[in-house]
Amino acid sequence: MYFFDLYDYYTYNSDETTWYNTGRNYVGVGCAGFIKPNDFADYGTTADATRDAFLKALSEWFLASSASGNAYIDGFTPINYRPDSGCTPTYNEIWVNCMYDYCDWQVSKYELMGTINLNRYYYNAFTNPPLNYPDFVGKTYEEFLDYMITYEDSYTGVSTVNISIYNPYTSSASAITKTVNFGTSFEISDLKVKVNNYDNLMKKFMCSVKNMMAVIDGDTFDELPYDNNLNFSPNNGENYTIW
Repeated sequence: MYFFDLYDYYTYNSDETTWYNTGRNYVGVGCAGFIKPNDFADYGTTADATRDAFLKALSEWFLASSASGNAYIDGFTPINYRPDSGCTPTYNEIWVNCMYDYCDWQVSKYELMGTINLNRYYYNAFTNPPLNYPDFVGKTYEEFLDYMITYEDSYTGVSTVNISIYNPYTSSASAITKTVNFGTSFEISDLKVKVNNYDNLMKKFMCSVKNMMAVIDGDTFDELPYDNNLNFSPNNGENYTIW
């Protein structure tokens, strides 16, 4: 089980507007339980710590599952073998595919977390009931943006980030450089795009994890891989791959 999805830490109404409904029922760490933009930094930190524990466990499972061993071809002569010898794709290839899906998901999280403070969604929430956050009442949206960029670690434009993964070919960590597009527009529609992209790419990553476990261990799950629309289908009891 994983608990590094932001949804695990950010409670929202279950109507069609979900995250975007300023009248939602929520639990937050801000003053009087209010959801302030910088509360997301706390949620993100907690989610990252749980993600790191998940990746550590996943890496240890992969190392144990793909470790080489000795066999005896005539009962006496040892030969070294890998459990995926002769397989296509190899376990390493499946792992790397999973890690690239992980990197794509991390990019979507950087883009969401780096800009969530800037969205007009929060300006509207803080300058109108029910939150009525006093620091921003009477200030323009441009003043709100300037404050968030200056003091709340928000980002605009395009940048790069190095994401560390375990490299099975070198048996060490490798850094993958990815482009992060924070954008320059932060309307509510832009927030919806970032949230949905984050959600879809997390589903894709979790599908890759399940795919890897299905191939290596023969595991089956309650969900099967996403289709072209990133939807899961009910499990029919068969193992699966996404190749």
